[in-house]
This record gives sequence, C-alpha cells and structure tokens, in this order.
Amino acid sequence: MNTTPEEQDLLITAARVVDTVLREPNAQRHLREGYMRRFFLMQTSLAGIEHLIEIQADNPLDHEHSTNLDIYLNSYYFNLSGSLDNLAWMLAWELELMENLNEADMNSRRFCNLFRNEFLTTLAERNPEIAAFLVGADYRTWYREVKDLRDPIAHRIPLTFAQSTLEPSEAKEYHDAYEQRNAAIEAASRAFQSGDIEAANRCMDQALEHMARAETLGKFIPIIVTSEVSGRQIRSAKNQLRIDHTKFIAVSHAVLNVFLL
Repeated sequence: MNTTPEEQDLLITAARVVDTVLREPNAQRHLREGYMRRFFLMQTSLAGIEHLIEIQADNPLDHEHSTNLDIYLNSYYFNLSGSLDNLAWMLAWELELMENLNEADMNSRRFCNLFRNEFLTTLAERNPEIAAFLVGADYRTWYREVKDLRDPIAHRIPLTFAQSTLEPSEAKEYHDAYEQRNAAIEAASRAFQSGDIEAANRCMDQALEHMARAETLGKFIPIIVTSEVSGRQIRSAKNQLRIDHTKFIAVSHAVLNVFLL
C-alpha cells in the first residue's frame, strides 16, 4: 500500500501528538485507537478501490468485484466521518470543552461534532486558531457533503459503484436479460413450491445464465451511485475520493499541528 508524503507526514504528526503532547488518557485513546486505526482502514479502502479499478479496465463489473468495491467505498466514508468525530472527542477531552463529558451521554455525543456550532463556539474560547480554520475555507460545507454520503450508509441505503454504463444499442438487450432472469426466478419459485426440485434447479440455472449475459454488456466507468428519495444521483468516483481525502488530510493536519506549536 503506497502512502503519500502528506499521509506519511500526518501519521508522524499524529504519533508525536499522542506520544508526547496529549495528557488526558481519553484524548490519547481517541487519537490512537480511534483516529489512527480508522486512518489505516481508510488507506486500505482507497488502495483496494484503486487496485480494482485498475484491473477492471473498462470491463463491466462482475458480482465479486462489484461487492468488493462497494465494501471499500462504504468503509471509506464510514471511517472518514468517524475519524472526524475522533478528532472532536480528542479536542473535547484534552481541552476540557464540556463539563461532565461522558461518551455514554447523548448530549456529549451531540456536542462532539467537529463542525457543530456549539462545539466551535466553545473551541474558539480555548483555541481560536483551530476554530477559525474549521469555520473558514468552506470546510463546514464539505463536512455536510460528506455526511450526505456517510449518513445513508449508516441509516438508509449504502453507496455503490455502477456496474456498467450502457450504449443505447445495449440498453434493450440488458433490460431483456434481466426480465428473463426475473421470469426464471419466478418459475423456480413456483416449481419449488410444487415440489419439483429438479425443475426449480433448472430455472435457477437459467436465471444465472441471463444474469451473466447482462453483466457482459456495457463498460465500466468508476461512478458512485447514491439512492435518494428524489432518485439516483451519480458522482465521479475518482474526483469525489480525491477531493474528500485531500480535505480530510488538511483538516487533520490543522487540528493536530495546533498541539505542536
């Protein structure tokens, strides 16, 4: 797994802060066991996505590669959001931002949000520099966008990579293949209910054949698909991940470097 110079510098900074600066045990815990652990999970996710995209070329995704890409993608955004929360808890514990801070208390949990107004107001009283950074450069807007990706993972519908994009001439064949697959599955269900297991197995084999034919159509383009009430939305995976990881690194550096000034 390749580590960029920015990531390497960040890891060194985090290690220095947790080993030589932080005094509060819970602050140390959130940086070492929370943030740094999540950071390595995020690195693994990005490396996995990059590798699978590279070996896939423009061939349509099969089920295995599609599932693995989705695991890496959802893991990345889940841990990105969690890492930012770990930084908030670290600051809250070390700088004593909240009286009677308690990780089991819902008020404490709501408070420990790096971009929450109440958190930033209190942080500004203890460390105006980092609070000003978090408010500026549109990082709060970026955080809301990240939450738009993370929240569905945790509470509604996970993110996914589009398995393929179709030319107009392929769309009908793709639709027909899936209609035939669905019909074969229904036939298998009826056969199973009637006790004809052999016929049910034949129908399921046919369903798999139709599905395999559909998966050969189109070509793979790295696109993230989100499912929302308003419909499906698409984003360029490479652009989205690059922007989000770059901003994550910048926010992390800003928070951690304060302790080394």
